Amino acid sequence: MKRGKRLSPVSAKRLAEKDKRDEVRAITLARAGYRCEAEKTVPEVQCGFRRPQRSQLEVHEVIPRSVYPGAHLDVRVTQALCPLHHDWVGDNPTLAAARGHHGYSWQTPPKEQL
Repeated sequence: MKRGKRLSPVSAKRLAEKDKRDEVRAITLARAGYRCEAEKTVPEVQCGFRRPQRSQLEVHEVIPRSVYPGAHLDVRVTQALCPLHHDWVGDNPTLAAARGHHGYSWQTPPKEQL
């Protein structure tokens, strides 16, 4: 999966969520100790960064937004991954699910806890 720069302008919805997204990112990265959470569970992929900078880690939604709208704003379903492991999760959802890096619609957290 190739990554590129965003070509479209930022939407009003995305701008409105910026503070919450920043908070979720900070909590997720701190909880992971600023390390890739797939480094040990996916050893066949060389972790992208031995001592990653906070800006190099990506926040991954274990339960995809397509089945759990708002997953990117819920720290209960996020993980810190380096770009290489993040790509691996996207390319291997079945294996990633078995290793705790991908989830399904029936695993969404109850809404009353949000």
